[in-house]
Amino acid sequence: MSSHTKNIDIVEHFDEKRAADYDQDILSFIPGYDLIHESNLALFREKNLSAPSVLVVGAGTGKESILLAGESPNAKITAIDPSQAMLEALKLKAESLKLNNISFVNDYVVNLKGKTFNFANSILVMHFLPDRGEKLDFLRDIYKRLEPMSELILVDFMKLEDECQDRVIMQAMKNYQMSISPTPEKIDEAHEKIKTHLHRITEARLSDLADKAGFYRPIKFFQSFLISAYILRK
Repeated sequence: MSSHTKNIDIVEHFDEKRAADYDQDILSFIPGYDLIHESNLALFREKNLSAPSVLVVGAGTGKESILLAGESPNAKITAIDPSQAMLEALKLKAESLKLNNISFVNDYVVNLKGKTFNFANSILVMHFLPDRGEKLDFLRDIYKRLEPMSELILVDFMKLEDECQDRVIMQAMKNYQMSISPTPEKIDEAHEKIKTHLHRITEARLSDLADKAGFYRPIKFFQSFLISAYILRK
């Protein structure tokens, strides 16, 4: 994340308690969470890289890092996250699975020096950044670290152009989450945080930001309610 953002707010949001609860909570809060990661893995396989060098931005507790590292033992995974608590959770998983091809970086992408990558992930990260230049900086920071023709898989909470339909789909998603969550009170809390913590943008705005950062037009490959996944090619 860019050094121009109020990063401390994000770090505090993903504290030790949040890290401990994250893996369980996310399954009921993100409809299709496992499918997002399975699709990401399928896209990684399709690249058939001989020497995979993967950047996982906002690695969190490590779903994508673990899957990618296990899929390709010769891959070099760089998992970067400003939250030490989230990275510690990822380290424990990697150690228990005896995965030794993940590097852990407690920092922001803007500070990552001397490395280039041929595949990258940003899954449920950019929507935390305001759109006052921070999102554009974030995409540019990733773009600079990608090799030519490499791809960024970007997944975010998005916003519909039609505000009425946006509210309808948001409520439908909440209804679904309530129906499967073992802790419905957490869904209420999470939806309040969507209003206060997330900075959702439209698909048209994402295309504009991607173009300004240097990427080709985003290709959508997955959508679940207001959560969408895109391929951004350098």
